Amino acid sequence: MKKTWLVLLLVSLAFFAIYYYLYQNKQSNKIEGDFYNQFTGQWEKTALDSKGINPSKVIKSNNTDGLNNHSLMKGYFNFYDETSQTLNIRAAIAFTQSSLFEPVDLKLSPSQSVYCVPETYTDLNTGKSYSLKNLRIPVKDGATLFVPGEKIISFTDFVEKSNQLNFLLVQLTEDFDQARTNYVKKIIVTDLCD
Repeated sequence: MKKTWLVLLLVSLAFFAIYYYLYQNKQSNKIEGDFYNQFTGQWEKTALDSKGINPSKVIKSNNTDGLNNHSLMKGYFNFYDETSQTLNIRAAIAFTQSSLFEPVDLKLSPSQSVYCVPETYTDLNTGKSYSLKNLRIPVKDGATLFVPGEKIISFTDFVEKSNQLNFLLVQLTEDFDQARTNYVKKIIVTDLCD
């Protein structure tokens, strides 16, 4: 009788240990992403089942048309740290159709230029209007990001007037890499033009 209870206890402990290990392992693979809840007007956190897709691991295809430039990021202003000259944005996570975002730190130069554009782009040829958030702006390797109608604004205005709903197009000096410091070449922000 004592052997039966001992075996039952050991099996129970083994089962509990395996369950705990698997649960912890599953929890460690989850990260948080952000999404904008249009009903509440707030950014909210959501648990993602995996660590997402590291853009540096995506095979870089031919960028002859400018639509596969890994130095371009889309996202939303989060905050600016003046001490470290670091801009934190909520960057769109690859392959989520710009519906999930993760925080990314980007290093700015002391004389960083910032450009503003309206949130809606109107095609001069067709007269149709498009949200800049939904457009893919082609930028070939070695070229600089350009959006028709962009105007330069002061960096102070950018920092003071930006909020977490300001959409950003950011071009880095090199392809994005989570493992290193990413330096900004150009920033374009929506809805700050007079």
